[in-house]
Amino acid sequence: MADANLGNSEAQYLVAVLYNSEEQYSYEDKSAYWFCRAAESGDVDAQSAIAKCYLYGTGMPHNYKLALYWLFMAAYGGDDESQLFLSNFYEYGIILPTDLKTSFKWAKRAAIAGNPDAQYTLANKFFYSTGVEQNYKKAFYWYKKAAEQGNPKALFAISLCYDSGFGVQKNYEKFVQYLEMSANAQYTPAMYELGNIYMKEDMCVKESYLKRAIELYFSGANKGDDNCQVKLAELYERGKGLVKSTNKAFYWYKKAALKHNPNAEFKIGEYYFNALAPAKSIKEAVYWFKSAALKGHPLANTVLGQFYENGIIFEKDLKKAVKYYEVASNVGEPASGYFLGQIYEFGDLGEIDLKKAYEYYTVSAEAGCPLAYLRLGIFHNNGIYVKPD
Repeated sequence: MADANLGNSEAQYLVAVLYNSEEQYSYEDKSAYWFCRAAESGDVDAQSAIAKCYLYGTGMPHNYKLALYWLFMAAYGGDDESQLFLSNFYEYGIILPTDLKTSFKWAKRAAIAGNPDAQYTLANKFFYSTGVEQNYKKAFYWYKKAAEQGNPKALFAISLCYDSGFGVQKNYEKFVQYLEMSANAQYTPAMYELGNIYMKEDMCVKESYLKRAIELYFSGANKGDDNCQVKLAELYERGKGLVKSTNKAFYWYKKAALKHNPNAEFKIGEYYFNALAPAKSIKEAVYWFKSAALKGHPLANTVLGQFYENGIIFEKDLKKAVKYYEVASNVGEPASGYFLGQIYEFGDLGEIDLKKAYEYYTVSAEAGCPLAYLRLGIFHNNGIYVKPD
């Protein structure tokens, strides 16, 4: 403490860190005070720390102007974490104006300094052409750099590069190898993808592969991954590898639905509507169907279209039905195109429109709807809208 009071910046920073390590909230002010003293004495780590104090209002009142001042001081002083902060601020327009080229510059400086998160960020910039010309080989290079330091997202990205051949030659064995590494590093998207590989029919003949897939889904689900939660729900629903249980399926669907997963929201809607949930609730069913539909879920839009077309739950409203059907049809849901074809063929909106009917039947048939095939056959055989075959 004596050296800190005498102006030794390293001692001031150490005192700040010691206060910051205390659990009592009351020490935040003292920690911020010493970070500020050390920062003013030129300590780069302290400059980075006091910037975060101002940014998050920890021991100091929120002050974005001072936060930026100290972030720039630390970044120009070589602090790679501050450089990455500035890169993200410039990319997403946080406090600073959006400037993708400047964002790239700061990410590159931090990446060269060896920051694995910055290396992953820089790789993404090369991959997605964010502030720099797209270059898959350079993206792979920086993913590899970050992966060598154990960055789980980078390990996952490398696996996908090996799977798709972006920046490197395709290699299925390395694809799986890096997925395993990412999953072992507790990255839940890797757990989900790896689980899907083990769930493939040609692999599930081995009981150990099915068991491994379920373990991965459980690991991801317990860490809050909504896709893993949906997979577990499906397995409980079907009784595949797990004892069939509607209650447990509902439990995991609900978990995923609360994370706004549209597939889970739709399933929860079905459970409430069909009385498979703990208690039947039309109100809950409608809520979840609408939530999924807003996210573009094809079946949710088709179901709501049916409700409005046939006056189920809601008052009959063909215009709303058409709106929902169109959303579903545009993303390839087969039945919705057939329902639209029916509405236009028989003039349910007030006028017959055979052109639209034929077009929607065609879209529906191409998506695999047998009823649409039947209607198209009738059109062609009878010369409706088209010349008879």
